[in-house]
Amino acid sequence: MSSMVKDDLSEMDNDDIMFDKVKIEGTCQDLEKPYYRLTEVPHPSEVRPQSVLKKSVALILKKWDDGVVDVHYVVDQFRSIRLDMKIQHIHNEFTVEVYEKNCLFCLKQGVIDQFNQCLLQLYLLYRDNISGNRQVCLC
Repeated sequence: MSSMVKDDLSEMDNDDIMFDKVKIEGTCQDLEKPYYRLTEVPHPSEVRPQSVLKKSVALILKKWDDGVVDVHYVVDQFRSIRLDMKIQHIHNEFTVEVYEKNCLFCLKQGVIDQFNQCLLQLYLLYRDNISGNRQVCLC
């Protein structure tokens, strides 16, 4: 990644502020990409489009099921996927699906901070009447 990114373990809501006014259409084809805290708007070649993100979700969950990755890898990949969706203003049933899967994974693995973030976003997505499995919020 370019100098515009900084690896940071804390996930504050500055991303929300930065991307409210800018929409990027990603062109990156990498299925796996580490999470980096952005400090400025990324180039489209650094952001994955929804079609690639769908494949990314399937890949990381398969790798988890196959036992070839650890919890930290999956959490990092989900954070990266969520950021790519936010950058592109992807706000649809796929978004709900990602947050539901991420939420359940984090709950099962005891990653409470990420579980809480996903649960809040799911609440907001459901409030916007985007279809999903609302049972996830009842767990």
